[in-house]
Amino acid sequence: MTPDYPVPLSWYRRFHRATSALAQCGWFVAENFWPADWLQNLRAAMGDPLARQGYQAAGLGRGAGRQIDADYRNDTIRWLDGADPVEARYLALMQAYRQLLNRRLFLGVADYECHFASYPAGGFYRRHVDGFRDLRARVVTTITYLNADWQAVDGGELLLYAPQEPQQILARVAPCAGTFVTFLSEDFPHEVLPAARRRDSLTGWFRVRPLA
Repeated sequence: MTPDYPVPLSWYRRFHRATSALAQCGWFVAENFWPADWLQNLRAAMGDPLARQGYQAAGLGRGAGRQIDADYRNDTIRWLDGADPVEARYLALMQAYRQLLNRRLFLGVADYECHFASYPAGGFYRRHVDGFRDLRARVVTTITYLNADWQAVDGGELLLYAPQEPQQILARVAPCAGTFVTFLSEDFPHEVLPAARRRDSLTGWFRVRPLA
């Protein structure tokens, strides 16, 4: 489904900040990027991953090579298709971001895929890079956090590592509601630390289409 939602100019200004940061250093983190009404609607659209149809255990790899490994990651996901009006508006905003990425960074990204991700208490995702061994398609990662009243003692931080310095942490991001994270997918290793309570997000990737 092609999202049909008029994107206000103010959102292009927000994403302009993100593309400027990607051009300079390859990553961007902004607290309070998403307004409260957006977060409320997105949380409602997400629902309860334990009760709502369409959620599945997250895996590693794609297609026939997909595997479930709870020792590596143990989140539950549901892919967005744009059928829900709230999801469609979110996807429309991501299309606006895609236009700026191509206009300003000449990345040639053509597609966007996105899912809700929910980690249970104690959930984690070990250090990894957003790419597949046999398919170099993901170019830019996006993360929108949905967790209201998140406290430091809740843990669950995203750690973003320097590309050439495996032990250097560039950013330690608390998954507070409204925080937006975006970075070049194949350049920055990252991991999700265990949290003391359920941890929710919208995670997506801008992709290039493989050559035939």
